[in-house]
Amino acid sequence: MGKILSEPYSGKSFFKRKYPFAIWDVWHDKNSFSPDHTFRRDFWKIVYIIDGNGFKIINSRKYPLAPGNVYLIHPEDQTSYEIKSEAIHIYNLAFMPSFFENELKKLSSDFNFFSFFYWNFNERKLRSKNRELYIVKTGKKVAWLFRSLLNEYETDDMNSCNAIEYLLLLLLIELNRDGGNRSEGVRAEQALDYVDMFIREHYKEDISLEELASQVSMHPNYLCRLYRSRRGISIFHQLRQIRLEQAAELLKNGDANITEICFECGFNNLSYFYRAFHCKYGLNPGDYKKN
Repeated sequence: MGKILSEPYSGKSFFKRKYPFAIWDVWHDKNSFSPDHTFRRDFWKIVYIIDGNGFKIINSRKYPLAPGNVYLIHPEDQTSYEIKSEAIHIYNLAFMPSFFENELKKLSSDFNFFSFFYWNFNERKLRSKNRELYIVKTGKKVAWLFRSLLNEYETDDMNSCNAIEYLLLLLLIELNRDGGNRSEGVRAEQALDYVDMFIREHYKEDISLEELASQVSMHPNYLCRLYRSRRGISIFHQLRQIRLEQAAELLKNGDANITEICFECGFNNLSYFYRAFHCKYGLNPGDYKKN
């Protein structure tokens, strides 16, 4: 677990109206956060990715950032970002469930999704119902609801509070539906996207199937079969391709010698590197570097 701020962010710093709700869009550049420095807050938060890529870190687990992705943040969560693009553009939505407490009680029995908005929330119970707190690839309606909430919040007239409560409830219902309607196949694709990003980020290191499976909470054999069936190649074939592509780039544009490049790109056997490189590019590394 990364270093935590001594005090959580307080909702009092964000709730500028008479009701416990705030929404804003913001840009964060790639140096705005450190993955080792995590944050907490005393309110609930929903994050919507408008643009950018990288990872949202929640309780030490990385979730890929992509436009349309949504992340639900509980006050007990420790969070940060690992931003890979030059910047990310997001909506931050902060609130207290007391804002719509009466309506929340009517919705709380729906597959445990709405239990997230209670202090005694049990994450394991929610996940056991095939619900994810990370909701990927939401549709146009969710994007429209975030924009509408921001517009209404900035309008701030005598009816804004009621309109925001109504829109927020619609947003939560839509997220609940997204979570419920996603098939096992979509959740599996989410796990494979994470594997792809993980091996691209860590290709220089020794990576085991057991480590990858642990990251996505799957049995190693199941993950291996799933990846091959969806991607058409094995995980370690894909890892080898990434390493070879990086080696080719260094051979063309770097000053390191072939042995250095071999080990820099995650290979631990020079002979194997030569064979794999020739198989992919039709040339040995020395001839490729000369050409």
